[in-house]
Amino acid sequence: MRRPEARRSETGRAPRRVARLGCALALWLLAPACSEAERRAADAGPDADVAADAEADADTPALAFPAAFRLGAATSAHQIEGGQTNTWTSWETLPQFAEHVVEPSGLATDHYHRFEADFDLARDMGLDTLRLSVEWSRVEPVRGQYDAAELAHYGAVVDALAARDLRPSLTLHHFTEPQWFDDLAGLTAPFDEHFCADGPSEGDFCAWANPDAPAVFGLWCGRVAAALGDRVDEWWTINELPGVWLGGYVAGDFPPGLTAPDLASVDTRALPVLRNLLAAHVACYDAIHANDTVDADGDGEPARVGLTVGVGAVRPARPGDPDDQAAADQLFWAAGPLVVEAVTRGRLDADFDTDPEEEHPEWAGHLDILGVQYYASTVVLAFPIHPLLMGAPCVDPGDPALTSLLLEAGCPPAPTPDFPFDDAGALYGKQHDPDGLVEVLEAFHAGWPELPLVVTEQGYANDDVRRAGSIVRHLEACHRALARGIPLLGYYHWSLLDNFEWGRGYAVRFGLYAVDFAGDLARTPTLAADVYAEIAHARGISQPLLDAYAAPGPLRTEPPP
Repeated sequence: MRRPEARRSETGRAPRRVARLGCALALWLLAPACSEAERRAADAGPDADVAADAEADADTPALAFPAAFRLGAATSAHQIEGGQTNTWTSWETLPQFAEHVVEPSGLATDHYHRFEADFDLARDMGLDTLRLSVEWSRVEPVRGQYDAAELAHYGAVVDALAARDLRPSLTLHHFTEPQWFDDLAGLTAPFDEHFCADGPSEGDFCAWANPDAPAVFGLWCGRVAAALGDRVDEWWTINELPGVWLGGYVAGDFPPGLTAPDLASVDTRALPVLRNLLAAHVACYDAIHANDTVDADGDGEPARVGLTVGVGAVRPARPGDPDDQAAADQLFWAAGPLVVEAVTRGRLDADFDTDPEEEHPEWAGHLDILGVQYYASTVVLAFPIHPLLMGAPCVDPGDPALTSLLLEAGCPPAPTPDFPFDDAGALYGKQHDPDGLVEVLEAFHAGWPELPLVVTEQGYANDDVRRAGSIVRHLEACHRALARGIPLLGYYHWSLLDNFEWGRGYAVRFGLYAVDFAGDLARTPTLAADVYAEIAHARGISQPLLDAYAAPGPLRTEPPP
């Protein structure tokens, strides 16, 4: 199938409008006939009797999780540590990028100095796993020069987790890079024209556009695995790899702010970066397995290495419309399966037509585990917003004219009860669709039946009562997935703490623990923390919690009586 041509609207879409829609798509990537109660009953199988008994015994979980199922929380270094000097601090503070951010990360939550107390919070909740990242810019501030003190710091972090019976789950690239890897200070508008204009140098490696980037990233991964591998068995190479590519090199919403609005720029600039990112994952995978040979948790495997993808369920805006269905299928494919196919079977779909045409046998067999980061589902209209894509997701692009255009073209005004189309920014962390999580997990399981899955992020922002309900319902969805035979290993809630949310700063709060950013950074447990702790300690969801938070209908807005 040839690449879809972009359709011009009556108003003639300017490049900036394409970019705005591209940013909406980047944020989404970076995100029924019967009631939930009826589905629980249908899927309960051998747990049905347990559920019935639980009505009489509130201490017995109605939905019990297997002993090996991990209940954890997720964080990332840049968002909580504070005191960073990396590409994102450049992005946050340099005037040429001012339109992309609302405030700098600064001290964040000062987790770098308070990690032990924060780990106490996770332990006291009854969690067994904490996903965190090792900040590349701290450990390798100058190319090829590793800071022994910073490596020792992360060794102390891992030891502090072990002392609290918390299992470390380490990410080696969570959206940030050292400043030598990408010198944003020297980048001026127009970014597409000036990026790496003089080629790689000692102070500017030209980021993922440099053909040597995979090898350099592999060296970084190997150094960390050699230092920490005796205590770590679960590794994530690149967080939301498709989002890194799309946000930074197609939509221009992440560093280094490059765009690819036409097929020529896709071919010459964006696709080489995607290939380098995939090759970087492969190099990192090999380096970790070469350097981590100690089975730290006694499960028989010294290391499991994966990557994460930000995906949601994608459905046609007009059910039954074949063009909308094709556009929905393609968008879901591009958000995650395209990458998984590349690093499992060595086949890359470079024209995004869902039929891989490039053979890369050197990439095959390089995925032990897949992280699914689920925030939102979407519906898609067959209305191309980019030459590579057949359709547009029905999300608010932040432009009233485009919103009106999409609604007139066929986008529904309310894709889900908890996501009004006309509420600017509502998609990010404010949507509730646990059925969509099951759809996503089933889709990956159908395509790669032997591949273990982990929900590495899922959360709800700025509403503690809804967040509590979202946890219950998404964990109920995880239980459903397990009952259907999906090899789901765990659920890590985003996030342990309120934190810096990239281009949105501190206004978006996902934390199980609220952080007093206006004062002394004190941590305060939320209702959601209490609910999640009850589930974690019981290793399952009680009937009272199901009754309080998982009754059919929208999420409750007031605490249960």
